[in-house]
Amino acid sequence: MADVENQVREALLEAIDEGLLALGPDASNVIRYYAEGSYRVKLEDVPDKLEIFCNVLKAMLGTGGRVVEEVIARNLYNRLTLDFTKHDDWRLVDYVQNAKKLVSERK
Repeated sequence: MADVENQVREALLEAIDEGLLALGPDASNVIRYYAEGSYRVKLEDVPDKLEIFCNVLKAMLGTGGRVVEEVIARNLYNRLTLDFTKHDDWRLVDYVQNAKKLVSERK
C-alpha cells in the first residue's frame, strides 16, 4: 500500500504543478506564495493537506478553483494512466481517493 501512496503522491505533486502552471507562471507563483504565507502549506505538503489546498484555490479563484481542481484531477489520472470520469459533486480530494483505490486494484 505504501507503493500506491508514494506513486499517487508523486503523480499528484506533478499534476498540481502542471495545473497551476496552466494559469501562467505568475498566477502559479502567487497561489504558491499565498498558500505558504496565509495557510502554511508548501507545494510538497499538499498531498497531506489537500483540503487546505482546495481552500486556497477557492479563496484565490472563487468558483474558478473548482475548474483548477478538475484540471489537476485530469492531470493526475493521466499521469497514473487511469480513465478520468467527471463527477459534478466531487472535489479534488474525492478524485485523489478514487485514484488511490484504482491504482491499488491494478496491483
